[in-house]
Amino acid sequence: MIQVVEDFVEDQPAPLMTLDRIRDSMRNTKHVSQVLLKARIQRYYFDAANPDDRLVYLVFLRTGKWTKQYYFEMPDQNAVAMCQRKLIEHALKDEVEKAQPIIDGINASKSQTY
Repeated sequence: MIQVVEDFVEDQPAPLMTLDRIRDSMRNTKHVSQVLLKARIQRYYFDAANPDDRLVYLVFLRTGKWTKQYYFEMPDQNAVAMCQRKLIEHALKDEVEKAQPIIDGINASKSQTY
């Protein structure tokens, strides 16, 4: 003969059933999603001439974490590419005058071939 032993204690709440857990999880997820949609993130325009922005980018390079959020601008596909492009242009700003006649010559030869 098999004897069934019940371990149910009346003072403790019944354990959540799997469907109850899923329903509660979905409710929490919906709430978190709504909160995140309403949250406003302060964003800035990256300026390679600004030492603070360069510091933020260096921290990102070393840690993978942004301490400041930036908009990204076309033609770039993301903020990292934009920052890299702007930093390179900033580093090469003194060479622009020397390079401009060469660039103009190349552009002129392109327009003649078409």
